[in-house]
Amino acid sequence: MPALGDPSDREFFRNIALLAALMFVGSAVAHLATVHWGLPFPRDSTTLIVGRDRLNLWMYGVLAADSAAGARVQRIFRARP
Repeated sequence: MPALGDPSDREFFRNIALLAALMFVGSAVAHLATVHWGLPFPRDSTTLIVGRDRLNLWMYGVLAADSAAGARVQRIFRARP
């Protein structure tokens, strides 16, 4: 937290922090309220699978760490008609 000597600066910073916290809670509640928790995968209000971004990031990380991944991906795409 920054060192704020002026009381009006402290009040402004507190108000901004409170607004940010309320916006976060509001968006989290809205997201959780619009998720369809059905099986096999939970879906958000746009019908996309929840967690798809984390899965994509994980798979890109796995491919980046694997030295032979590029050759396997090329074989997969070359095999398609």
